[in-house]
Amino acid sequence: MQSKPRERLIETSLRLFSTHGFHATGIDRILAEAGVAKMTLYRHFRSKDELILAALDRYETIFRAWLEGVLRHSDRPPDQRILDLFDKLSAWFGASTLRELTFQGSMLTNAAAEFGQPGHPVHDAVAAHVRGLSSILEDTVSEAGLPANLSNRLVVTMFGAVLLAQVYRDPRVFQDARLTVSAILRETAPVPA
Repeated sequence: MQSKPRERLIETSLRLFSTHGFHATGIDRILAEAGVAKMTLYRHFRSKDELILAALDRYETIFRAWLEGVLRHSDRPPDQRILDLFDKLSAWFGASTLRELTFQGSMLTNAAAEFGQPGHPVHDAVAAHVRGLSSILEDTVSEAGLPANLSNRLVVTMFGAVLLAQVYRDPRVFQDARLTVSAILRETAPVPA
């Protein structure tokens, strides 16, 4: 069964924006690949920016569910789940996990690069999505009894590793990130209860 036009627009946009970027992907290409008329597009989205926001929301929803699966829905100890994250990111690069999103780096950081002006709706949405994803790491750090400021270092490491894997086209970056985080975890004493 074919999905509804709005869903096809979002799914097609997600794929094209991830692969080709936001500014380089024209509305006509999205319409052609989604099999949707321009009138239908504007019935659902008032502008390309609204379509971009919907695609970013979908990306964040998929990535959030995956990240929660890695960090929240596991029987492993929280510090091990944090390390597992980098193994799972490497598997994403190799297309053996997170199959709904082909690895093209982080669509969020790609959007932030193309929409760098604070106050722009796309930039602000990216910031909110990153904060939301960061909260999952914060929860895991707290569960492990580690200092709260560690979560920001983990977010920097995670997004940095994704960016470098995208630039170098090399999943070994995630092994280096895992070693870095492992050293940080060994050096960081749990917060007394």
